[in-house]
Amino acid sequence: MDPLKSSSPVAPSDPVAENRGRAAGAAAPSPAKAAGAAPARDSVTLSQAARLLASGAAAPAASAERLAALKKSIAAGTYAVNQKLIARSLIRDNLDLLAAAPPPDA
Repeated sequence: MDPLKSSSPVAPSDPVAENRGRAAGAAAPSPAKAAGAAPARDSVTLSQAARLLASGAAAPAASAERLAALKKSIAAGTYAVNQKLIARSLIRDNLDLLAAAPPPDA
């Protein structure tokens, strides 16, 4: 049966619970967890490159006039995509991110 073509709903799985049950020598839950203690919290750490992207520091501010001109040319059907400029910008941005990223641990 193809799951993509199935019309019946599929219950979401809990991979953490499944892995916990499969772990060899899995210990019984601690009394604190069984008594309803607060669950452990997840944490996320962003890399320097991700922080740079999120800050938008790499992108120059666009002027209102430039945006208006772009909207007008798109609406008129006269906007031409400069593929070489886009490719150069993508490569430059990636090189900047690679230069800003810390070296991988060996």
